[in-house]
Amino acid sequence: MDFALVKDIFLVVIGAFSTFLFTLLIMKLQKKKPDITWRKLSNINIPANNLTGINWIIENQGNKSAKDVSIQLQLGEHGKFETIDCQASESALIFNSEINTNSNELSINIPVFPNGISVDISSLVKDLSGNTQISIVGEDFIGKEHKIDDKSDKLRKITNKLMMLIVGVYAFTVLGMFIFIGMLINSRLEYEQTRSIANLYLDNNDKHEAIKLYESYSQNTLLLAKTPSLLFEVLSIYGKSGDKEKVVSYINKLSKDLNKESALKYIHFLETSHSFDKFRKDKEFIDALQNFKKLTIG
Repeated sequence: MDFALVKDIFLVVIGAFSTFLFTLLIMKLQKKKPDITWRKLSNINIPANNLTGINWIIENQGNKSAKDVSIQLQLGEHGKFETIDCQASESALIFNSEINTNSNELSINIPVFPNGISVDISSLVKDLSGNTQISIVGEDFIGKEHKIDDKSDKLRKITNKLMMLIVGVYAFTVLGMFIFIGMLINSRLEYEQTRSIANLYLDNNDKHEAIKLYESYSQNTLLLAKTPSLLFEVLSIYGKSGDKEKVVSYINKLSKDLNKESALKYIHFLETSHSFDKFRKDKEFIDALQNFKKLTIG
């Protein structure tokens, strides 16, 4: 396989691997933890029956599920729960609720509270006085009130969007890597087929059709159109056919993007192959070969 082809595949793999490592680093820096917050909506008063509608929204805004979550709602001294309604944003969320009539306390227990899920608690309370107290505790965390202007909340949202962007870029990079490698391998197979057919033409001394086949391949492929091996195949045919202008032109094309080891191999062929014997004393050929040496091996 050509050095240029190996280099392209290597760079693609390195790029994808670097993106993967960067994603892992970002995920490592972003410590995973639950973040249980609550929001209290405005009360709705119903004076005729001395009832008050209260509503709380509990959310896990972290990047990890919370475990063994216990939510406690405590009414004032005279308040009494008339109705209770708990609705989760996901029906699969398992929880249970219990009212302690002696202490006017509502308890809600959630074994696993996934991130991105919320629970809406609404109730009609009779004879509500004073503030309703709430506390939320769980495994290794304590709930807190959600504040819209909280800087940490804004940072969390930005971080989550950045993570989604990074994961998306990585996924597209990996997909692009496999597509690109597939195209490279397919182009290489097409090149080998083209070379085999061109050699058949050369065996029949039909240099014109061999060159035509290579040029057609070069126009229809994007990845290997200017690889050294393809250029040298065409260069050799032009050498055998005695087309000096094409020989000089392709020597100049061949001098680009070659490592020293490959350059030495092509220089040896140019100096020893019988395809170029007729140009040994030609000044343009000599100058092109010297310039080729200068540009590739110094």
